[in-house]
Amino acid sequence: LAANATLFGGMMGFSVERSSGSNDPRLLYPLLAVGAGVGLGASLLIADEWDVGTGDAWFLSSGGLWPTVAAHLIYEGRFGDASGHAGPEGDRWAFGLVGGTLGLTFSTLSLALGDMETGGAVLAHSGGAFGLAIGGMTEWFVRGDTRTTPFAGMGYGAALGCLAAASAATTRVRLAPM
Repeated sequence: LAANATLFGGMMGFSVERSSGSNDPRLLYPLLAVGAGVGLGASLLIADEWDVGTGDAWFLSSGGLWPTVAAHLIYEGRFGDASGHAGPEGDRWAFGLVGGTLGLTFSTLSLALGDMETGGAVLAHSGGAFGLAIGGMTEWFVRGDTRTTPFAGMGYGAALGCLAAASAATTRVRLAPM
């Protein structure tokens, strides 16, 4: 939990700096340190206050990772350089910031229903990875062109795959790792 929260907090600090349009290292390094510090501090408070198991920590990690990746890929496929009408560079990081925050919020709310087993966390991560691959192949199939990278399809697939797998892990399926 501590490592993932520290990395996610540092990425959030980086995203805030990049989405502001700044490129100043005098602002970047303090934001990275503050973001990582807040992530580490919050994870230590959470672990001390509630009984956070390994499955819970990895499930929260999937809630932060896959929506962030999906938001970056969707931005690149729809609004970035790959789409042909590139927007400001800061928008990419704002998309990732919003995606990661929403994903972490939803995974936190779903953990309010009960504890997550390690198998459910594996299912959530696997759903994001599987959705990324299926979404990319689907975009290739629809476009009929395998020479361009299917950023948007991979993003939509990762978001939907993680959401579907996390929903199944939270509400319907109880898995134990082998």
